[in-house]
Amino acid sequence: ELLTIFPEVFDSFLNTSIIGRARDHGLLDIHATDIRPFSASKHKNTDDYPFGGGAGMLMMAQPIADAMKAVTQPPFHGKRIFMGPRGQKLTQRLAQELAGEEELVILCGHYEGVDQRALDHYIDMEISIGDYILTGGETAAMVLIDCVSRLIPGVLGSEESTGEESFSAAGLLEYPQYTRPRIFEGVEVPEVLLSGDHKKIAQWRREQALLATARLRPDLLDTADITEGERKWLREKLINIETLSLLDLQPSQFYISEEKLCAVRQWFNPEDLTNFNAIPVKMLDGEPVMTDGHTRAVAALMAGIKKVPLVLETDDLDWEMYKACVTACRERNVRSPQDLMMRVITSEEYCEKWDAWCDQMQSDIKKGKRSRKTKDAQTDQGKPDNP
Repeated sequence: ELLTIFPEVFDSFLNTSIIGRARDHGLLDIHATDIRPFSASKHKNTDDYPFGGGAGMLMMAQPIADAMKAVTQPPFHGKRIFMGPRGQKLTQRLAQELAGEEELVILCGHYEGVDQRALDHYIDMEISIGDYILTGGETAAMVLIDCVSRLIPGVLGSEESTGEESFSAAGLLEYPQYTRPRIFEGVEVPEVLLSGDHKKIAQWRREQALLATARLRPDLLDTADITEGERKWLREKLINIETLSLLDLQPSQFYISEEKLCAVRQWFNPEDLTNFNAIPVKMLDGEPVMTDGHTRAVAALMAGIKKVPLVLETDDLDWEMYKACVTACRERNVRSPQDLMMRVITSEEYCEKWDAWCDQMQSDIKKGKRSRKTKDAQTDQGKPDNP
């Protein structure tokens, strides 16, 4: 059930494609109710000025309350939802939970918001489809309806569709897919998909899903259902040392000491890299990041050398610290060692600017860890003892 002041917005959406067919077959029952007729005011308005002043208008509590009572008359078994930017983020997991509900009532907000009393007394949960603002909740409601409806058995026709797609039970992005023709603009369909070997195809799809997730949404790997062996395979697969050049690497520091650079350039021989210590590289958030060797990298680039020995970082370092360093580099538009060539400073400035920044950054991280530890301890103290 949709509560809205613009029910006509949903006409085309509810009567076409998959949603329309599902309604025709009785798999979904979706109805848009106009809130305006429930208004007790003479002109049936649903908005008014906010107490305390401020820009814009607010949706009034009374029309919403009466409309909600009308569509949730007993026995009502379901959730009353408000689409708003303050709500919990819509995820595939939440959509799966909502698909198990017998009924859903979705309130579409408009103007500058809704009288809080309506939300407090007639809404069970607030849902947001993203960290941005829309002109109204109708568009967001369509997203929620589409996302939840396709999880209802029979709506898509194939139960496998929802199990293998992005953000499915495994928590990975979907693998790439192909259809006819076999060759398009010189690019062929991967041979394994033409083999007829279902075991190899399943393995290829799993590997491609892992790679797509690691490259596009590495944050999902923290909660994805993958084995330790697959994590190791990913680490080895994501960095192909042989194909990387210095220009592909993200620095983790944003200054170079002039004194140290001069010392490196004295022994650096662009004709012979056998004595060049390999620069360690680590994949962080899907990007190859230098964990050391920045001065050597700059010296090589100054000599016209872009390919130098690289090695995968194997030490268990403080990755929170490195991520903070990478963020600081990007804020200063330092995205490759080439950018460091313009950031060579004296050893005195290096101590004042880089060393001091590192000390402050490490101090902030330690404070943050202590703060989180204290909060966790306080939370644990507040929990009742297990029986």
